[in-house]
Amino acid sequence: MVLTDVLDDLGTQVAAEIGDSARYVHLEVTSESGWAEAVQTAISTFGPVRVLVNNAGVLIRGSTTAAPSRPKCGPPLVTGFPNGC
Repeated sequence: MVLTDVLDDLGTQVAAEIGDSARYVHLEVTSESGWAEAVQTAISTFGPVRVLVNNAGVLIRGSTTAAPSRPKCGPPLVTGFPNGC
């Protein structure tokens, strides 16, 4: 499994605790090149990607009625997954 985050120390620690079946890659989910690196790491280390879990989130403090509307997203594999849509 490939673990990604922007918290490198914690990500590296968690991957080490899991063992040889895990790798950590720094990933800012809005970065297309970051996604390319994460996927390439997965492929070169473990083979074809068969499952992708995007658990990125955005925290907006305040009333839910004051939250901005959801951005319009294109096709999932073009803009959805890499941009957290």
